[in-house]
Amino acid sequence: CNNYKSGKESLEKINCPTLCIFGDLDKMVPLKVGNKMSELIKNSETKVITDCGHMIIFEKAFEMRKIVKEFILKLKKWKNLLLLNEED
Repeated sequence: CNNYKSGKESLEKINCPTLCIFGDLDKMVPLKVGNKMSELIKNSETKVITDCGHMIIFEKAFEMRKIVKEFILKLKKWKNLLLLNEED
């Protein structure tokens, strides 16, 4: 993370549904920076986990799992809707 320079161009190139999860106590990627990153990604969804730092998977595994599961289920619904529309 310390070597991260401006990834603006890379973030703007992401063109698929993207889930951005941040901890509100993250010192490496402060929420303000994370939100700016998310804004550069088309079709992104941002979730913030409270009382959590940078190591989300270790600090708040249950909450993260729930958020990821909901996102995947939403993508499956979108995919099914798109497939239904293609059959018309």
